[in-house]
Amino acid sequence: SSGINAEYGESTGLALRKWRSEVFETRGESAVDARKPRYSMKFLIDAHKFTKDVFNDLRVTGQIDSKFIGCVTSDGMVVMVDQHAAHERVRLECVLAVLYNDGSVGSGVAVTKLGSPIIVSGMSRAERHFVSQVRDSLGKMGFVLEVKDSEVHLTEIPTICFTDSGELNISVDDLTDAFREGVDQVRDSRGSNLSLPQRLTEYLHSRACHGAIRFGDGLSLGQCQALLSQLAVCDLPFQCAHGRPSFAPVIKLKTRDDEKEEEKGVREGLQFLKLRSHFV
Repeated sequence: SSGINAEYGESTGLALRKWRSEVFETRGESAVDARKPRYSMKFLIDAHKFTKDVFNDLRVTGQIDSKFIGCVTSDGMVVMVDQHAAHERVRLECVLAVLYNDGSVGSGVAVTKLGSPIIVSGMSRAERHFVSQVRDSLGKMGFVLEVKDSEVHLTEIPTICFTDSGELNISVDDLTDAFREGVDQVRDSRGSNLSLPQRLTEYLHSRACHGAIRFGDGLSLGQCQALLSQLAVCDLPFQCAHGRPSFAPVIKLKTRDDEKEEEKGVREGLQFLKLRSHFV
């Protein structure tokens, strides 16, 4: 603490030691090595709204505590990236990119034929009649079916429900629940809402999470840079599949441009005071 106080002053050192984030828990004095800074510290960040422009000239400094990736933006802001949240987002969007036949909801969910149908029982005659009427809509949601006697047979289901090796990666119960949810969704929206049922959306989120980089996984500088490059092309890069932020601002550093602006402001202020003195 004495080193930080000596370098930046007591107030800045105290602020660094007391810094807390709603996203990240800090340990030690600071997330920034303040011993030999390339910048001088300007002010701590309480809140900041990021846009995708942040990825322009983003400098990756490396992994921190096997949990976060330290970065500095082009305007001198130190950013902590949650490596798990970032990779989860990348994995989710990779799956979503192949979810629909041509990338749009209107084209329908890509499906794979089952070796033997999944039987959905317990539906009333009225429900089975409705299902037969909206078969095309349910097909676009990823449920290709046949109505037989007192049962509904699912013959094709969303491709994303399978592993790369072709194994079914979701329980039959969850799948039939998702189908029933889809039927309700079509009925309630009168066929206008053909998006993926919530049960399948949750499945995708869970799948993206379970295979993602975790806290404690070591990453080289090259791996950190590769992950940030993948994150940069995501549609929603600033949150994981479950909504947890992937980016957190830590501190704004004073760059040379900032110093030039301050010097300009001081000069203009002195000129104003000098001019004012002639009229007092």
